[in-house]
Amino acid sequence: MNGSVVDLSPDSTRLVVASNSCRATIWDTATHAQHGTLNHGCDGVVAAKYSPQGDRIATASPNSVRVYDSSDCRLLVNIQVKVTPLYNTGLVWFNDHLFVVSDNNIKRIDAATGSVVSEWPVPDTTNSSCIALPQHGEFIAYSTNRIVAFWDTSTHAQLGLIQHPQDIYSIAFSPDDQFIAIGGEYGKTTTRRLSRIIASIVSC
Repeated sequence: MNGSVVDLSPDSTRLVVASNSCRATIWDTATHAQHGTLNHGCDGVVAAKYSPQGDRIATASPNSVRVYDSSDCRLLVNIQVKVTPLYNTGLVWFNDHLFVVSDNNIKRIDAATGSVVSEWPVPDTTNSSCIALPQHGEFIAYSTNRIVAFWDTSTHAQLGLIQHPQDIYSIAFSPDDQFIAIGGEYGKTTTRRLSRIIASIVSC
């Protein structure tokens, strides 16, 4: 893995960072003191994400996802699942579930038990594929190459898609779910109003 993966706790007091190693480190944002270390094993960490409540951290390697208690760094569950993307883009939390991009599938996993709740196929997963969820979690955005597709998280039906002029390396919803940001080649970022996208999806 080249580069770092970084995520901020919901209250902005802690930062989890992993870079070219088999572990992730938690730092205090005010004091810059190290709070703890999450040892993921022999595979390099490709994703690290705080839960929405901030009480847990999920880390991912190409072959597993691990969930830790964020206060004492205790391992809670080890999930044997392949994770395709390499840049902190293939793992997201929603309530007590994790969504993972894995071998041309999106898998929804119970973070407490590690069991796969549901999964559905998506096309052409690559090491730069991305997923993102709005706050309501009714659909998920999935990008690969130059396409962002929207999938219903309950029925797994594809709701629609949008074309992008460049290869896509990151996607994110704004906190108010009004916009989706798309990061492309050469550092170019595009924002699109979500209401217009949803209107075009409904019209389909």
